[in-house]
Amino acid sequence: MKTLQDVRVLMLSDAPRDSDQLSVWLPSEGASIDSRPWPEQALQLAGSPDVIVIDTHGNEARVDALLDQLKAASATAAIPLIGLSRRPITGSDAAAMTARFNKHLTQPFHPADLVGAIASLVKSMPVVPAAAPTHEESFRSLLETRIARKDLRGALALLNMSGPFRFTSVLRFEADERLTSLWTFDRENPDRDDFPVDAVTSSSYCVRVRDAQAPFQMPDSAADPSVANHPAKASVQSYCGVPLYREDGSFFGTLCQFDLVPRFFGDNTLTRLLGAAPVIQLHLDKLAG
Repeated sequence: MKTLQDVRVLMLSDAPRDSDQLSVWLPSEGASIDSRPWPEQALQLAGSPDVIVIDTHGNEARVDALLDQLKAASATAAIPLIGLSRRPITGSDAAAMTARFNKHLTQPFHPADLVGAIASLVKSMPVVPAAAPTHEESFRSLLETRIARKDLRGALALLNMSGPFRFTSVLRFEADERLTSLWTFDRENPDRDDFPVDAVTSSSYCVRVRDAQAPFQMPDSAADPSVANHPAKASVQSYCGVPLYREDGSFFGTLCQFDLVPRFFGDNTLTRLLGAAPVIQLHLDKLAG
């Protein structure tokens, strides 16, 4: 039996794209999910959900207003609430979050954590750990769908959700030694691509990927002697990138994640990029056209 068999989940998010991964995972565990923006449509419920998941998106004032609405409505007043936050919550903020929600998770988290939280709140529903490997199948399916419809921004946003880096990019090496961006997703400015238009190949860590024809990882430029003289050492302080190739086997560029501060990441970051690269390569002509 699936962990959330027949459980009805209402997902309220101020950034619907960010809930896509959960919208794939939760049904794979047997739940039905209704995803809506908030707070405008929060009370327009189709039936009565078993649990409500709210992506706070860092907007505490609007969350408070939304919770007031939910608590005041007879249809939702007694429904358990799970809050998702974008930053670590400590001190008085943690106490306030505990008071607002029955459960609270801080991103990034594995969707299996949310499955367990929902199961623990729904009466008569056993808490069964979800098998983590099945998440990769759901993730890849969603990534393939976005790439196939040429939604590179959406695909990179999905990759960005699963790691600590601020930026996720597909970068192309030009014949004149410039580096251009097909799209660079910036977690702080998700609708803009501000990658420098005059970027020079030699000033990037991506050149390490090209020259070695292999991935390059660096959690902290200050602690990595191999980049001691690199021109980007003081600005881009963490990086993880893998090569991208054209259909004829020639080098195209990189799929990479990077940040302006050190980021200590696990093996799953490189594994996720290596898994995504072949999906992107299948559609490079359309994406770069």
